[in-house]
Amino acid sequence: MRITREELKEKWFTSWNDSLHDIVAVQYGDEPLIKYTQNEYEKFQKLTGTLANIEAVAAYIYSQNGNYDEYRTLVGSVNIAEDGRVLCGDVNVKYRGKIHNIIINRMYGFYKLDILRMSSGKVVGFSNADGQGSPSIYTEEMDKDLIERILNDSMEDYGYGIQKFMECAREMYAQDSVNHIMEKRFGARK
Repeated sequence: MRITREELKEKWFTSWNDSLHDIVAVQYGDEPLIKYTQNEYEKFQKLTGTLANIEAVAAYIYSQNGNYDEYRTLVGSVNIAEDGRVLCGDVNVKYRGKIHNIIINRMYGFYKLDILRMSSGKVVGFSNADGQGSPSIYTEEMDKDLIERILNDSMEDYGYGIQKFMECAREMYAQDSVNHIMEKRFGARK
């Protein structure tokens, strides 16, 4: 069930500007927070120093992929190209009281999919062949059935941005379901 506009503003976003965006539509992924276009890129070109550094990633994504939408929701961030391709993102899925982080990166020639749960000093997860892997030497492979249950979470309260991300994650997993996390964990020897 979605949180109301008033609850969102009261609890998390007290200075939200209603004239720019509908807080509920943005926080649930119905509409993007930012539409990165040539106009945004031209603004970046005029920045210097720290502000230029902060905006450099967004500008680089635009330079490589053209116009894209950036969804910043209650469960994560997703960048979607104008043609509907999910470029990158990370979304937290709550399953049986535990948070699982799904990370996608389909830029720079990679096809990365990682699903991680970090708890009590260890990581339980999945990484496809291009995936980043685990940041911990204390890592275990996630069970295949758990991976499938997480990926098949309906995320029914969330709109286009999150639904598109989850659809992409399912497709990527269907194409490469071999778990490479143990060979990609921190400290693993090749």
